Amino acid sequence: MSTAPPRNPDARKRNRTMLIALFVMFFGSMLIAGLLRFSGWQPEGMKNHGELLQPPADLRDAAPRTTAGSEYRWQPHRRVEIAPFFDVGNVHHDWDSLFSGGMKTGYGIGFRVVSSKRVFARLDIGVGGNEGKQILFKLNESF
Repeated sequence: MSTAPPRNPDARKRNRTMLIALFVMFFGSMLIAGLLRFSGWQPEGMKNHGELLQPPADLRDAAPRTTAGSEYRWQPHRRVEIAPFFDVGNVHHDWDSLFSGGMKTGYGIGFRVVSSKRVFARLDIGVGGNEGKQILFKLNESF
C-alpha cells in the first residue's frame, strides 16, 4: 500500500492564490464591462453620426436597385439569380492625371445559387480593361 507524499504548504498556497487571481480577473472584467454597459458609456468609435431612420426599417428583404429603379438581379428559378454588371473607372497615381480621360470599362454577368436566406455559391465572368476575361467562383456570401 502506498502513501501520498506530504504536501508542500507553500505550493498549495501559491496554487490557491493563482486560482483566486484568475477568478478575479475573469469575473472582475465581466463586472466592469457590465457596469460600463448599463451606465450608458460607449467608446467614441461606437457612437452613431448622422440621422437614424425613424421608424427603423427592416432592409433584409430589400433588393439593390439601379438609379432607374430596376433591380440588378433577375431570378429565372427560385434558387438561381443572374446579375449583369457594367463598370466604368480608372486608377490614377496623382491628382493631375485624375481628369485626363482614358476611362476603362468592364462588363460581365454573375450567376448566384441561393438558399432561402443567403447566397452560397457565385460565378462571375467579367470582360474589359487590360486584364482580359476574368472568372470568379466563390462558395460563400457575396458580401
